[in-house]
Amino acid sequence: MKPTAIHKKEELLVKMRGRLARPMAPSPPNGKSLKRRKAKGSWFWPITVFVALVLISGLWVGKDLQGNTAPAAPSPISPLPSPPPELSVNDQAFYWAYALYDMEKFRETFGAQSLVAVNSHQAKENLKTLLPQTTDRVRYLIGRYLPPGGLP
Repeated sequence: MKPTAIHKKEELLVKMRGRLARPMAPSPPNGKSLKRRKAKGSWFWPITVFVALVLISGLWVGKDLQGNTAPAAPSPISPLPSPPPELSVNDQAFYWAYALYDMEKFRETFGAQSLVAVNSHQAKENLKTLLPQTTDRVRYLIGRYLPPGGLP
């Protein structure tokens, strides 16, 4: 019997199925076995990178700590003193308004030192008590500094 085209196709399919059915062995990279390559130097680079990072960070921290002393103490901030008693009611109202809202004008007008701590709650209370006793012009000038709706 003469082999027909169908028989040849079937022989070829059987041959190809046989190749697909058997497991393929991994090909060694560059002609070396994978196990030998892994065992030879796989630990070298991770350890080298780790040691380099430790050395760099140690040098960096050491450089930062070298020659540093304790930071200088901040300049003292004194609390805002009460206005001098010889000031008029209008000037006392300006004193508290400028202390709250315009420190530059406060320094110009009353000659305060550069760093003062203003207790805003106390300053607002003092301003609330003084505003009814001041003139209309002073209330107008101070009102320009106040938020809409007056003092809270």
